[in-house]
Amino acid sequence: TLGSIYVNVAAWIVLETAGWQAFTAMVAIPTLLSSLAGYFMLPESPRWLADQGRCKEAARIVSNWAKANGSSARFTKISAPNASTVHVNVLDLCRRSALRVRTIAMTIIWFGLGVTYYGVVMLLPRIFENQRKKASEPQDGCSLHFDHMDLIIASIAEVGGVVFATCMIEKPGRVWTQAIFYMIGGICLFVLGFQSLSLEVLTFVASLGRLCAMGGACATWVQTPELYPTQVRGEAHAMLNAMAKLGGFCAPFLISSLFTQLQCAGIMSAAAVITVAAALQLPETAGMDLSEGSEVASTHLATELSDLSEESSSETS
Repeated sequence: TLGSIYVNVAAWIVLETAGWQAFTAMVAIPTLLSSLAGYFMLPESPRWLADQGRCKEAARIVSNWAKANGSSARFTKISAPNASTVHVNVLDLCRRSALRVRTIAMTIIWFGLGVTYYGVVMLLPRIFENQRKKASEPQDGCSLHFDHMDLIIASIAEVGGVVFATCMIEKPGRVWTQAIFYMIGGICLFVLGFQSLSLEVLTFVASLGRLCAMGGACATWVQTPELYPTQVRGEAHAMLNAMAKLGGFCAPFLISSLFTQLQCAGIMSAAAVITVAAALQLPETAGMDLSEGSEVASTHLATELSDLSEESSSETS
């Protein structure tokens, strides 16, 4: 969200005065800094370290967390006695019955997230440019103009999406938070297809659409790791992120001159509806332990996950 605001402010400041090269360099700076900060400052997952037998490292990280939170507890060694020895790879996301349904649903959701979010971001400049052309006299030659203030307002609306998602993520829960936000976002996308609307109305609808896209994305990001075992959680998140990027890759073609503004909005709103349908197929994980929703064999999900251990045993034998 802050990144979207930063990009629009940076474009407002340097794009027309210093050119695309300076703008590209300016927006690359936060990515570089965050990558360096993540590498040097983020600790490894203690659970993953324990699963790998690196128990002292896990204990050191947990002790640091305890100290940072004002606790006197210190740990010398952390073990994972119930850690699964099942080896799961990315192919198991669809091959194993315990993971297949949720993976298919999440693939649709992440792809739809990419199409709708990046689609509305890319569609807004086209809409505002069309509105500007309608309101101004025709000009000779080629000119390029961005309504930076309207785009900044729409970007700031994403902050509201984060706030609302935070309030709703536990009640009504992950599933309904995604369904509500993606549905309202789809309606907003469809409304954006009508060129007859005033610039003020379009700006409001665009802001509400960005708010809903961000709110739904927040809920999706929260629930995704809750649906997968530790052994495959990273691979699942990476694959689903790739699906979102694939959706983002398709978005520029949807908002190109191949389609009218109404057709663009209609296609993306249809993608939002499909995303809602997929979200409603997911199990609700609000209020559950992370292990309850993904990996502990003693929970009510044991029957769903039993095929992982059974197949692993047969492979070993």
